[in-house]
Amino acid sequence: MTATVATIGNDRQRSATIGNDRSDGHDDNDRSSPPGGARRGLTSSAMLRIRGRYSLATPGAPLAEARHRRRTAAPATPAAMATNVAANAEPAKAVVPAKLIVVVPYRDRAANLALLVPALHQHLADIERRIVVVEQAGNEVFNKGRLMNAGFDLHRDEDAYFCFHDVDLLPENAACDYTYPATPTHVSLYCSQHDYRTPYANIFGGVVLFNRRDFVRVNGYSNGYWGWGYEDDDIARRARQRGLAIAHRQGRYTSLSHGHTWKSDDASRRNHARLWSGYPYIADGLSSLRYQLLDVSEGAGYTRYLVDIGAPDGTPPGRGREPGWRPAPGPRGGR
Repeated sequence: MTATVATIGNDRQRSATIGNDRSDGHDDNDRSSPPGGARRGLTSSAMLRIRGRYSLATPGAPLAEARHRRRTAAPATPAAMATNVAANAEPAKAVVPAKLIVVVPYRDRAANLALLVPALHQHLADIERRIVVVEQAGNEVFNKGRLMNAGFDLHRDEDAYFCFHDVDLLPENAACDYTYPATPTHVSLYCSQHDYRTPYANIFGGVVLFNRRDFVRVNGYSNGYWGWGYEDDDIARRARQRGLAIAHRQGRYTSLSHGHTWKSDDASRRNHARLWSGYPYIADGLSSLRYQLLDVSEGAGYTRYLVDIGAPDGTPPGRGREPGWRPAPGPRGGR
């Protein structure tokens, strides 16, 4: 089976990058201390994505339904540069995108997924939607941010808006509102695992909505949070630093049970330190995303993408694997 490699160069969509400024000090409202169906194989011709372009050698490639556009460099004149920047942004229109793409980062949560997919289809009956499950291959530490970035990247050229959705949260009421967000929007404010209380101010995890323009503008999620926690707080900081207001909807969600592996790990401390490190957002996110698409299949009500996202030690996707490594779910669960 031939894999698909996706690489996004740092010079892609320059208007979407974020400045090098550090976080402007400690925010008391932020979390400041860590908590205790049938398979469709890939064609023999790979699709290479590099610097924002696709090469489709075979018209029947499984991702051909996503209508990808080639972009050419504009002449180096101020007017042309302004036109090029505008072309890379979400076009202004009287009618907002009607289609919702729900991206579910996933590994080893089959029971949760079997409950989530039908619940979402029922809840979203009045919204044109597509559910995509982005599954991390291998047995490296889970990286939710990279999976969500990959899910966005696979559909970024569609006229749609995006929901990033944990696999273990089921919508309970009409306040779980998935309509188009004019600004980055947090939906899952009240969850049963927290006794339907907000665990901390400015929470931005669980279920969030982004329009395409804003997600590109904040450079997506960080790719550097391996293991549990803080990628959600990180993207909220990115949004605030870009001057984007964050909205909250009053959604109530049932939290499904599953085992955690992060409690015996130091990932929470490491990720908390990264959150406060002031690293430059321009260097980490959609602009630096690398992943290898290993398989595409259709499940009951969703499309599944199996991806290799590399390893915490910097090993790139598809390289340096130990003998016997297989692109299959490992023992460490997803979120």
